[in-house]
Amino acid sequence: MSKDGLGGFHQHTTAVGELLTSMYRIGSPDARNGPDDPSPGIDSMRTVTEQLDTSGFTHVISLDQNQGLVLCQSKCRLITLAKVLRDHSLRLDLPPALLKTTAGAAVLRGQIPADRVEWVEVLSAQGRITRHQLGQLPPDSFLLALCLRLDD
Repeated sequence: MSKDGLGGFHQHTTAVGELLTSMYRIGSPDARNGPDDPSPGIDSMRTVTEQLDTSGFTHVISLDQNQGLVLCQSKCRLITLAKVLRDHSLRLDLPPALLKTTAGAAVLRGQIPADRVEWVEVLSAQGRITRHQLGQLPPDSFLLALCLRLDD
């Protein structure tokens, strides 16, 4: 992580790679199109979440001060996000009780207002990474990252 608290896109790409590698290790042959199909294919994301390597998803990836957006990973603690924003003289109004929560959990539970969520990035059980609006999340997917609108 850089000295300004940002993990950066390289760190995010590495975390995604580690996650996919762990998914390949547990991939179900039944979900593949044949023995040469490189897709990880698992029966259900929910059943394998504990086996996936999600340890790298704890960072703020980037800040866009001009657009007023912050990109963070799903397991980034809100206290980490608040510190990075404070260090850059930015803010996102977060209730103090939420600061121990992860950004992904707060978004999925509706604790961060939906109008603050620009988009989310998810990994499907078929190994596809896609970007969605919060209200259009595909079922049985793993939240990778989220883009939040900062306070004005």
